[in-house]
This record gives sequence, C-alpha cells and structure tokens, in this order.
Amino acid sequence: VRTALQMSMALGRALIMPKLWCGFDRWWAPHKGKIPNSDMILPYHCPMDHIFQVETWEKKHEERHFGKNTEFVEHSFLENPRVPATVKTSKLRVKLCQAGQEDCSKMPQATSGANAVRVQQGLTDAE
Repeated sequence: VRTALQMSMALGRALIMPKLWCGFDRWWAPHKGKIPNSDMILPYHCPMDHIFQVETWEKKHEERHFGKNTEFVEHSFLENPRVPATVKTSKLRVKLCQAGQEDCSKMPQATSGANAVRVQQGLTDAE
C-alpha cells in the first residue's frame, strides 16, 4: 500500500486501495486474534480503518511539510454503478524499470492520453 500511495502522489492520481486482509480482529481488549465467543473465520476482508488511521489520510496537510495530499477510494470503487465510464476506463499502468534505461524516470509525468509510465525501481522516500 505504501508504494501504491507514493505512486499515486507522484502521478497526481487517486489511489484505489487494494482489498485488505486481516489476521486478527480489532477489539479494544486483550484477545488471541478473535473477539471471545466470535465465530469469525480468520483471515477476513477488513475495513481500511482496521489497519490505517484514515482520519489522518483525509486531513489536508501543508504540502511543504508533508508532501502532496492524495485522494483515495475503497477497493470496490470501480464496481459502483454510479462511477462514470470515463473514470472506469481512465487507467494508468506503472511499469518499473532500471536506472539508465530509455524513458526510465524518477518522477514520471502522466501526459493526457498516456496509458503507461516507466518508473525507476528502488527509489527512496526522499527521491
């Protein structure tokens, strides 16, 4: 998720979160993975707020201190019938490449109509 979030920020595109799996139920008391007397089967598809502090993702921060703000949506976003076809077909493929290869970039720019960008693999957070 971290890499996908960084790529969405660099490309100025919304991140469609992947489906998340949890191996432990989230509860505010000690337990051994499941709430006592629960019939939940582990692992299970869990909501984003079981893993991330969603409130901090939604809060707009000063870009000069925290980097670009980014938009994100749930994993099932494209399955929603209210999402326009133009959004559903607006996809950008990110291909990893080695430094020095042709068209390999640290900061890819997705141009209008582009369907793929090549990004140098192994970049650090600072890069």
